[in-house]
Amino acid sequence: KFYRATDTESLASIYQDIDKLEKTTISARKYQQYRDLFPVCIAAGCGLLIGQLLLGQTVWRRLP
Repeated sequence: KFYRATDTESLASIYQDIDKLEKTTISARKYQQYRDLFPVCIAAGCGLLIGQLLLGQTVWRRLP
C-alpha cells in the first residue's frame, strides 16, 4: 500500500494506519567478527626465509 502525506494531519493519519497493521517478531542472526592472523605468520615465515638466505652468504654459512 502506498501512503502519500501532503500535510501533517495526513501524516499523522498514515502513522495511525501503520500502527494498526499486524506486528510480527523478527529473528536476527548474530555474527561474530573474526580477525585473520595469517598475514602475520606469512610475514614471519618470509622474514625467516630471507634471513636464512642472507646469513647463508656470510660467516654462518654451512661448510661442505
